Amino acid sequence: MQLVSLVLVLSLSDGTAAGRSSMLNALSSSLDPRLVSIKPRVLGAAKPETLDRLSERHPVAQVEWLSPVRAELRVALRPREWTSRTLTFSKKDPVSERAKSIAYAVAAMMPQWRPEQPSPPQPLEVVPLSPRDFEPSFEPDAGAPSPEEGALALEAGAPLPDAGEPEVQPEVDAGPEPEPEPAPVAAAVEDPPGPISPRGLVALSAVGTVVAPLVGAGVDVALCRLSWCFGVAGAFGAGELIEAQASRVEVRALATVGLRSAPWWQGRLGVAARVGGGAVFHLVTRQGEQLSRWVGAGLAELGPLLRFGWFELALTGGAHVSGRTGIWVGEAQATELPTLTGFARVEVALTW
Repeated sequence: MQLVSLVLVLSLSDGTAAGRSSMLNALSSSLDPRLVSIKPRVLGAAKPETLDRLSERHPVAQVEWLSPVRAELRVALRPREWTSRTLTFSKKDPVSERAKSIAYAVAAMMPQWRPEQPSPPQPLEVVPLSPRDFEPSFEPDAGAPSPEEGALALEAGAPLPDAGEPEVQPEVDAGPEPEPEPAPVAAAVEDPPGPISPRGLVALSAVGTVVAPLVGAGVDVALCRLSWCFGVAGAFGAGELIEAQASRVEVRALATVGLRSAPWWQGRLGVAARVGGGAVFHLVTRQGEQLSRWVGAGLAELGPLLRFGWFELALTGGAHVSGRTGIWVGEAQATELPTLTGFARVEVALTW
């Protein structure tokens, strides 16, 4: 069989960087280097048409994390013919073990390239996907089995096939499979186990309040680790106090802690929740006179979240809390700004 180039596409999503060396070492030792050359590539937003075009030149395997404990594998051994597998892990599983399980699952979907004897892992370098990868490096093997013919259904927690076994026949129940032999320590470069790499978030939002009507906009900046985001938020709004015949401007500056998770609809649908604390600046103008004051403030909000590649759309509702601020005319109090105000917010966020 002619040497072919397998393009392994690693999407830039939660979980990809952690354990990457473990994944590459395990995959390299599970495939015969005389039959297949592995080309690791990293891609930010893997558009389907980009990977379809790539599959016309090479066999392609894509690894994408849907969540910290769920990974999707997509393999095309023939042009534009894809097979998908989803692996689910326990939160207690080390990151390196999750990565190895993914590598063995990818190798099991390509039994025609499995070695007769385990081979030592080859040094692999992960580089960005480039136009050169779309140049043909081999003639497609017309006799290669389709993904459906050669794939093995693996479920999380099931024994993994040994890297040195010949093609496995799923019909034969031979009992539990032995665990694959670990790669030689001298050749394997392990990532230290730990949390998923952080990502950043910048969001723009439109805000409207009830009780004391106010319309405004805001900006958020946060650093996220796993599904938790820590950052700062600022908002500006303006409105009218009809009872006091006055206008007001409000500026908020808060430190926030939020949860952003999308466990449904293949990692696209989820929830966004956030709490924060800081200060709010009130500026009230009535008949040419102005009153300004800084008071303590907080917020709590919750709502649905949609993810589209690098972008997120959230629609949340909640409550603003702030200290008492009275509006006086002469020696008489005309009105008082509410300490608890409901609000609705539409947010568009860019993540990386």
